Amino acid sequence: MAELLLVLHCSPPDAGTLVEAIRTVASAPIHRREEAVLGRDFSDAGTHEQVRGVLHRIAFELVVEDSMIPAIIAAVASSRRKQPVRWHSLPIIERGRIS
Repeated sequence: MAELLLVLHCSPPDAGTLVEAIRTVASAPIHRREEAVLGRDFSDAGTHEQVRGVLHRIAFELVVEDSMIPAIIAAVASSRRKQPVRWHSLPIIERGRIS
């Protein structure tokens, strides 16, 4: 099976809910990163974010087998969130660990 890098973006208040949802179906390590997305045309932004032109989001990254994606997305979709979640997946061509 192919490995994919799954990246999910959510609003900061929904971050804990997303982690709980992902952990119900996946055991892969979850990397969490705070992001500031700059711009003014955000359909997911609140009024204050549109005025300031900064969208604060949390990004989660995890490497999973391609067959896991539907289960993870379904778990996130059924979680109790306040804002939309955006996601994308990318193929892992190579990876390793350098010590």
